Amino acid sequence: MHHAVYLFYIDDSGDTGLKSQGSPTDAFVLCALIVEDHAWLSTLDEIVTFRRFLRREFELSPRAELKAGYLLHGTGPFAGSNIGDSVRLRIYRLALRFQRKLGTIRTWAVLIDKGEWAKQSRGEDIRETAWRNMIERIERFTYYGKDTCVVFPDEGYPDFVRMMFRRMRRFSHVPSRFAPGISLSRPATSIVEDPNFRRSQDSYFIQLADLNAYAAYRHVFPQAYFGADYWEQLGDARVKEVNKVAGGPIGIVVRP
Repeated sequence: MHHAVYLFYIDDSGDTGLKSQGSPTDAFVLCALIVEDHAWLSTLDEIVTFRRFLRREFELSPRAELKAGYLLHGTGPFAGSNIGDSVRLRIYRLALRFQRKLGTIRTWAVLIDKGEWAKQSRGEDIRETAWRNMIERIERFTYYGKDTCVVFPDEGYPDFVRMMFRRMRRFSHVPSRFAPGISLSRPATSIVEDPNFRRSQDSYFIQLADLNAYAAYRHVFPQAYFGADYWEQLGDARVKEVNKVAGGPIGIVVRP
């Protein structure tokens, strides 16, 4: 039986502060972008081709870092350019739709709703809850096929993320959905080695995870200029199984 090896690229959107503490965001989001090892090089080649298309159509250098914040606000590589708001949002949509068409990328998100979080007093912080939920779902995603994976998070806070993976590789208990009061031992043993951190500007995969993270955020908290439909552009690339028990938006685990 073939056992897959998956590469997980993970980036976040928002911050972990509460609104009462002055945070401007309604949620903290982690998003995973997943590629199987045998499809990695062909997927990278397709992304390079897509970036060359963006250069031809919009004069956007393949070396330019493509991030949600830059596309939304005209900063980064777009500062001083003639690429207007509507065109940047079109690029955003194209990048999401491209992943759906590719067929080798899968994605999901974990979203912490800060408003609901503030109502429920907990000892755990938002960032820890988000990463715990992400790692639990990585474990389930790989468990049934006895697969393994390597994780490539954005370089944001490496010591904390490394600690979470090391801890949950040995000790991870989740509450049973079908037996209240019972917890199940599910150590994340399928995750090989410590996380391998990546700088966003050096990884096309991390850049796509960043775009997906913000799209997931606005699917739950839409705004007039950026609606819930952006997340829908990902289509079948979204992993439905991550919240099949708890329910909610396709491919988005909403907590608490």
